[in-house]
Amino acid sequence: MKNFFLALALSMLNVGLCLGQQIKYDIRPDITIRGTKYAKLFKKTNETEECNDQKSGSVIDKNKLSSCFRLVKTISSTDSRKIVGILRSKGTYGFLKYDCFSTDYAIVLFSKSDAVIGYVNFSFTCGNLYSNPVIDEQKSLSPKNYSLVGFSKNGKSQLLKILRLSKLNLNKDSNSNLTQ
Repeated sequence: MKNFFLALALSMLNVGLCLGQQIKYDIRPDITIRGTKYAKLFKKTNETEECNDQKSGSVIDKNKLSSCFRLVKTISSTDSRKIVGILRSKGTYGFLKYDCFSTDYAIVLFSKSDAVIGYVNFSFTCGNLYSNPVIDEQKSLSPKNYSLVGFSKNGKSQLLKILRLSKLNLNKDSNSNLTQ
């Protein structure tokens, strides 16, 4: 029983070090491969009523890490740069579905000086993303320059593979109309 309480106390301490932590920002006009040192992958949780109500919540909220997200892993420099390359490819986008966005995962991109240079909220179930800064390749394909242009099947597949999330139990019908 003592071990249980010790483990619980240590896990709460670990959460406290991350949640609500002020973030060092250096948001650039563009997310670039060269400017990205590493990334962190977060999963959206619905542990509280507030988090459950915020279906499209962002990993960064009021310059702090949102309490509705939990760290999954740190992504290596090589894989982070591959992710940015995928995100910056026009072939990643093409599916238009504006009426659906529910954040599943998010990545936060860091510079060499450990400053946040951008973040991306993913809605893999809906096939969309929201990023700061806006990814021009995504925006350029949308009518009237809206920024929520969804993934192509290939784009989503590449992202899930590099993030090692291919075993997610996502809604299989969410991409039934995606373009190749």
